[in-house]
Amino acid sequence: MAELTTEINDVLAYLAPERGLKLELLRYGVSAYPDYGVPQEVVNRLMPNDFDVFVGIMWKRCGTPMAGQDSGTVEEYRRAVERRKKTGKPVIMFYFCDAPVPFPSHEDVEQLERVVKFREELQSKGLTQLYPSREKFREYVRGICCERFAT
Repeated sequence: MAELTTEINDVLAYLAPERGLKLELLRYGVSAYPDYGVPQEVVNRLMPNDFDVFVGIMWKRCGTPMAGQDSGTVEEYRRAVERRKKTGKPVIMFYFCDAPVPFPSHEDVEQLERVVKFREELQSKGLTQLYPSREKFREYVRGICCERFAT
């Protein structure tokens, strides 16, 4: 993602230098640090909440259940939706990988069921994009971001 962010920033600077657009990658493993408290509450407290774009990505794992949500990613998505309802931001872009899933273990089946349920929820709201593989993800996101934000 860091390389993709750099690529998008380069294209945005080329296409619309007058707009001064720049993406900043926020990831809990980098943008948050270990602190006392419930893990997702720590992430929520430490991560900036004034972002303009939310990009979510899932394939075969939903993640670790957190405080009544299926995962930290699901909670972060829901927080972004609530903020959008109040302020009109962020743009919410959620991607699901459509690559075949290897034969799963029992845990993998549970994870995949949660992904499918979440994907169906988002698709009913028109908020998703499928991409065929990890390799193709760059092309999808780079093209959409550059087209959407540079014009």
